Amino acid sequence: MATINPLTSSVPFANASDRVENPKGKLQKDDFLKLFLKELQYQDPTEPMDNEKILTQTSQLATLEAQENLKTSLENMVSSFAASSAFGASNLIGRPVYLGDNLTTVKGSLGSDFGFYIPENITNLTYRLKDDKGAEIYSNSVTENIDEGYFPIHWNGKDKNGKQLTSGNYTVEAYYTNANGQSVNLNKADLIESVQVSDGEAKLKVNNKYVAMKDIKEIYK
Repeated sequence: MATINPLTSSVPFANASDRVENPKGKLQKDDFLKLFLKELQYQDPTEPMDNEKILTQTSQLATLEAQENLKTSLENMVSSFAASSAFGASNLIGRPVYLGDNLTTVKGSLGSDFGFYIPENITNLTYRLKDDKGAEIYSNSVTENIDEGYFPIHWNGKDKNGKQLTSGNYTVEAYYTNANGQSVNLNKADLIESVQVSDGEAKLKVNNKYVAMKDIKEIYK
């Protein structure tokens, strides 16, 4: 008698009630088990399936079940990692980060708020702003004791002549002179406001927009 492998073939049924319904066209381990049992039920009693073929098919069913269990375990692990990542990222709220650009947005008369991460205690800081053509439009120097950490600055959005600039993006540059007389350049830093989990990925809210962890260039202490 020609046997039928339920993992690769279909099995004839005596009536419609014996059929295994599968509207989505995908077979799970329980579906294969039902097919295997039907195959045993309708085999020729005068020429039954030999033990070797039964062992082969039950082994295939066991392998399939193991694969599904592994898939479920991996999915649970991914979900656990996502939750762990989000929890860990929540510890970053309030920390300054560098996003890879030095742009700040001027909102009309509201001006612009930005800042820098200062890696040591200093007594001087010079910052300047440039337009999209690279021309300097404003500069200022702060001569006071500035502690290591995030240093916020509010700019009123006016150029060096006191003219209100149009809304848009401007480039920020800053530097200070350290105790050895060396000039140290700084990147613009932004504070992490909150953390959001989307599609299993933790995203950080910076400047009222969410960015992926992979887009963060540097996180300061």
